[in-house]
Amino acid sequence: MRTVGSLFLPWLQEIVRDQEVAVIFLREFWPRIVGTPLAASTDPLRLRGRILEIGVPDSEWVAVLRDMTPALISKVNGFWNMPLVRGLHFRVLHPQPGDLSI
Repeated sequence: MRTVGSLFLPWLQEIVRDQEVAVIFLREFWPRIVGTPLAASTDPLRLRGRILEIGVPDSEWVAVLRDMTPALISKVNGFWNMPLVRGLHFRVLHPQPGDLSI
């Protein structure tokens, strides 16, 4: 007997080929993928060429998340059970005066 996940996998693989649609699904499932605390400070913005752009509140978050990049990629790809993402790019959404990280 096939699992529910295996029944939906072909459908999900077809959906995520459209990167704009994939981001809609990523945003919806983001708290389940990365956990509620991290999801509260991050936002998947776009997916281009398998690079996921994530919005963050400030440059300190960029530094923290760069160290977590392999784990985050693994979580996203593990959730989808496919290599949806191969890299991450972080964008500061609300830079503070003097923040040169953008």
